[in-house]
This record gives sequence, structure tokens and C-alpha cells, in this order.
Amino acid sequence: MSSTISKITLEWQEENQNRSCTISSEQQTKVPGIIRIGRDPAQCDIIIQDPTNKVSRLHAEIIFHSSNSSFYIRNATKNQGQPNIILVNENPIQEEEILASHSQIKLRDFPILITSIEVQSPTILISNQENNQTNQRINNTNSTQLTPNYHHQPQYINQNQLNHSVINYQNPQIVHQAINYNQPHHHQQYENPQISQNHLHPLNSGEIKLNQSLLQAASQDNFDAISVMFRQFIPEDEKIHFARYLGIQGIWGFGTRQFACVTDRRVADITVGRFGNINYQDGYLEHIHSGVVYQPSKFLLYFLIGIYIVFALCYILPIIALLLSSLTGFGGFNLVSIFVALISLFFSLGTAFLVLLSIMRWYYRIVKCGLVLTVAEGEPLLTRMGTYAFTQRLLYIFTNRKLLTRANGLYRCFIIQREARLDIVKNYPVANL
Repeated sequence: MSSTISKITLEWQEENQNRSCTISSEQQTKVPGIIRIGRDPAQCDIIIQDPTNKVSRLHAEIIFHSSNSSFYIRNATKNQGQPNIILVNENPIQEEEILASHSQIKLRDFPILITSIEVQSPTILISNQENNQTNQRINNTNSTQLTPNYHHQPQYINQNQLNHSVINYQNPQIVHQAINYNQPHHHQQYENPQISQNHLHPLNSGEIKLNQSLLQAASQDNFDAISVMFRQFIPEDEKIHFARYLGIQGIWGFGTRQFACVTDRRVADITVGRFGNINYQDGYLEHIHSGVVYQPSKFLLYFLIGIYIVFALCYILPIIALLLSSLTGFGGFNLVSIFVALISLFFSLGTAFLVLLSIMRWYYRIVKCGLVLTVAEGEPLLTRMGTYAFTQRLLYIFTNRKLLTRANGLYRCFIIQREARLDIVKNYPVANL
């Protein structure tokens, strides 16, 4: 049996001249089995002459998977801090993306068209003995009536079945169906703890609820669980590129949990508090014009907490002294005094703890920690110079100090998706004010 022969042909324009290149799997490349695209002749097999330097020295890689006889494209700098921008049919890619004939690739703003893909199946040579045995099997089955097999028809899940199904890593079929229902173009697979899907199709009336097992899995930074949470607000045709857990705003589990995601259209944030407190906010990529990642100093917070502890001790210590005096019998043993002192002590400690929690939460409301994005609103305002400006809204995504690297990752992903989004919406009509 001979090996599969594959060919791919690409076309692009350089200085108003059409260029094309055809590479087969039998050709020798810089890296065996990989077709590299970029400006550097020392690293790349397909050289792009781009005087604007929009194409990187090593921008993209095309590989051939013999398992499904298909070509795939991937980012050659995906592991770097600021990876290159690659779009396939106007859709930005994160992992490998399958290619087809007449697919359009954009290396940032540089278009490349795939004119043809040829895959020649291997030639199978069968000996005479094997051929005779095959003919005998065919003759034996001629007199047998063949009935079509319907056991492999695709099974569709209705809404009620999906609502009551549970994603479990021990049941991969349900995992695959539930994830594909929400992310039809997502190629990564994740192991899921038990994630209830009863909120994927919210009822026409009632409040928004998050299943406890789903919230627990999302708090462990599970991508699929966080994506399911955002699917309650985000349309199904949006691809989620980034979804992370950003920590708790508070202490000892009594604060609010923060989750954020980046799609091909928006940046979104979900804040989950106690007693059913859920806040969702987002901003479209093309309306976000600036962003800041804050990591404040701890000195002011510790200073405020120290001052508060001093005042709290001045309030609590007399109650503790009264309780000790009642227990030791100084001034007379009195059960009523002990009972009143205990109630006062528990009430004072609870109040002090709640006030301490409120100080920390209000501190991080005033002193930001995390990512702040500026979103332009749709209401125009007339300035003193006679021009129009739009109102601005701050999208504040709180992040724990120890998880600020995730905020950096969110910001990098936002930049990449925003540039791709601007290429899509640049031809949208703009109202004349």
C-alpha cells in the first residue's frame, strides 16, 4: 500500500501581481511534515513579501492529518505573549482549524486564498489468493437479503432530556452532546465534573439560577462549566475563546465570585454572590477603546484593617472582661449577667466580622484590583466645541492578586479578538450626527 499524496495550492497578491504556490506532502520542507508561512526565507516554505510587516517572520503553519485526510492551519506563535492574528473565513483561530478549497486565510490583514486541495488515496494491492477469497465472500452473500442498519442514525436530544442530563466525565456521550450543543465550533475537550444543564434553556418566567455543582466546577476554573454559565446570556453562535475564574472579592468564602470570558464579539463578566445574587455585564469589542490592569499596594488596606482592629478591640475587650468577671464570681455570680455578656460578645464579634468584610469590599470598589475596560455607550453628547462625544461606562472585572496573571491573559485575548472584530465591522454603516 502506497502512502497518501496530498497537495495544497495557495494564491495571494504581491504588488498587484498574483502569486501562487503548490506544496505536496512529498516535498521537503524546513520542518518535516509542516508547511511554514511568513516573511523569513530561512524559516518559511511559503515566503510572503509584505513591506508593511503585517505578516510576521514566522506567522502560520499548515499541517496534514492523515487520520481524516485534511489540512489544518495553526498559529506558529500561539505560545508567545502576543500571538499572531490568523483568520479563516473571517473567524479568528485559537487552536488548529481545518482548511478546505476556496477557504480564505488572513494573516492579520493579508489575504491568502486556498484554490485547491488534492488528496490522492493510497493504492491497495491485493494478492490473487486474497482476491479469490474476497470473490467467494461476495458470491456467498448474493443470495442473502440485505437489510439496512438503522442503529447508527444520529440521535437528537430534546430540550427536556438536555435539561435533566448531567455532564459527567464517566459518560463521554453526554459530555460530547452537551458541549457541542453550546459550542459547535470548539475543538478542545475537557473533563467535566458533574455539571447540571437545567439552566441552558431558561423558562419564560422565574429568576436566574445556577446549579450548585455547576458553580463548584466553575470555581475550580473549569472551562466548560464557566462557558455553560455564560451561555445563559451569550448567543449560541458566538465562540468563546477565553473563560476563567478570577477569584473571590472578600475573605474566607463570604465574598462574591468573579468569572470572565472573551468571545468573538464581547467581553463579559459574571459576579455571583450569596442568596442568589448574580450580576452580568459585558461590552462589545468594537466599543472598548482602552483598558487598565490594576495591582494596588497592600499598605493602605493593611493600615485601614489595623486601625479598625484597634477600635474593635476597644469595643469588645470590656465585654470580655465582664464575661470573665461573671464566670470567676467577682462581684457575685449572676447567670443573667453571664447570659447577657455571652450574647453581647457573639453579637459584637459577628458585627466586627461583617464590618471587616465590608471594609475590604468597599476598599476594592474604590481601589481597583483587576481589569478595567472603557466601553463607549450609544448616547451622543454635544461638547462645547460643537462636536459630539459618546458617554463612557467602566467595565470593572475584579481579580484576586494571586490570579492577576489570568487578567493579563484575558486582556491579551481581548486585544487579539478586538483587532479581528474591527476588521469585520469596519464596513458597518455609521450614523451621521
